[in-house]
Amino acid sequence: MILVSGTGTGVGKTHLACALTVASSRRRPTAAYKPVETGVPRGQVGEDSARLDASATFHVKHLPRWTFVQPLTPARAARLEGVELPLQRIVEAVRVAAQDTPGLVVELPGGLFSPLTDRETAADLLAALRPRWVLVAHNRLGALHDVLACVHDRPATPAPAAILLVRGVDGAAGSNAEELRRWTSVPVHEVPEGSVGVLADVEALRELAELAVNP
Repeated sequence: MILVSGTGTGVGKTHLACALTVASSRRRPTAAYKPVETGVPRGQVGEDSARLDASATFHVKHLPRWTFVQPLTPARAARLEGVELPLQRIVEAVRVAAQDTPGLVVELPGGLFSPLTDRETAADLLAALRPRWVLVAHNRLGALHDVLACVHDRPATPAPAAILLVRGVDGAAGSNAEELRRWTSVPVHEVPEGSVGVLADVEALRELAELAVNP
């Protein structure tokens, strides 16, 4: 199992999670799962979940999905709908998915420290599961702060297996990877623009996709 988190919303997590799923699927049947998603019209499947499902070659029936209408943090969106979102239930759902699949890619909602419940963030979910995971960041001015804030040493949260910098367009993009390597021992990879199929062939993503395998 490999989890995908990010430095924030809209950094390209879903696109890279789909690419990792496709890369893993070329070696073994692989499922993709986003347990919590906001901004989903009532009674519908979330856009991110639909994309992940389309990239998968294995599907687990009856996995719970917590979806909320308002495009807000899960904690706020759930509160507005009068729904309690317990961290332990999400942890258990991810563990069940991992037990039932040869390979699994899980995308977490929002950024690493976005409120997931009224008391916990996505980082707390990582601390509970202690999985292999990757951090996705937009390669732009400000990325150094965003990434280093997420990988700063926190004993409860496992270090990511890699930092994936999604190609940016500003002048900082050319030096961010080099600078990050001075500040962290976590492997840093610049990810080019491209379709899910193209990115699934990128060497770094192919290697990371091997972490999706379940015992």
